[in-house]
Amino acid sequence: MMVKANLMLVVVMLWTGSLTLASPRQQPNTMRGFWEKSVCDKYNLIENAVWIPRETCEDNKRFACKIGYQLQIQTSCTNGKWSSEPSCQAVRCPLGEEIENSVDLTPSGISGEDYDFNCLTGYTRRGLNGTLTCGENGDWMTKTPCEAVRCPLGEEIENSVDLTPSGISGEDYDFNCLTGYTRRGLNGTLTCGENGDWMTKTPCEDCIKYYNGTIVIVGTIFSPSPFGRPTDVEGCNELCSNTSQCNYANLFRQDYCVLFRSPVIFASDDYDLDQCMKQCNEMSECVTMSSDKLNIRTGGQLCYLFKVPLNEIPDDWKLLAGKGTTLTEKIC
Repeated sequence: MMVKANLMLVVVMLWTGSLTLASPRQQPNTMRGFWEKSVCDKYNLIENAVWIPRETCEDNKRFACKIGYQLQIQTSCTNGKWSSEPSCQAVRCPLGEEIENSVDLTPSGISGEDYDFNCLTGYTRRGLNGTLTCGENGDWMTKTPCEAVRCPLGEEIENSVDLTPSGISGEDYDFNCLTGYTRRGLNGTLTCGENGDWMTKTPCEDCIKYYNGTIVIVGTIFSPSPFGRPTDVEGCNELCSNTSQCNYANLFRQDYCVLFRSPVIFASDDYDLDQCMKQCNEMSECVTMSSDKLNIRTGGQLCYLFKVPLNEIPDDWKLLAGKGTTLTEKIC
């Protein structure tokens, strides 16, 4: 009765899978597995490897190299017999590869190692150096890239209505020059510098040549007799049109009609330097400008505009300048 009960217990345990049984090849007596576990021969695991899980000792022992290592088999002949010894060797990344935006080349590295390299000038947005990492598959991977330095968008440009674009170091940008600032051409050029600043390569230069106020122009003035002269602009202009040699007329001291010979094209005793220069810029025929801030004779600010360059103005119209005088000439 007791034997029958034991047999039933064995059957139940086999059916539920909770009993570990030995291999018939290792332990012919299958009942031995009921009392004790099977013992597999011990195998020393090689360095940098891990066991691959298996279900029973009957399965082949299998191992895999750790991440960053690869399997190598070393075959040797000893005592007339070939033998093979496996090993897990570190994955290596190649030597001498080019690095983007750097003059440096990669060293020989092993998986997991970092390598710092120098960035090219203008590619230091993240710093002077970049970093590579040797990957587990033997490829160099970018950890910190050398990125191009960028110059800002929307900055004002001197003597232009254009604004800067967003640019990267080394790029040029052509922009339009304002009227009167085309001494070097209709366009200027900026360059995006290595530090992220827009730098002027070709400026929009003033088309005006300054004579440092060393001389001033006094146009020859002739006026009609004080008796019966007009005191309004219309009458003054009509008088000029009916007078031989008169090229321009204007009221001085508000009610004094003054007539001017050629090459004078504009004259005023109430225009400061800025107004005088603006007037010349707005008149396409204006070539030479003379401004006298402290004119003793009239008590005002004299502005004379001429339609010819300085060397074509009569010499007897030129005097040594006093303080506050400015003489300019358009050169483009």
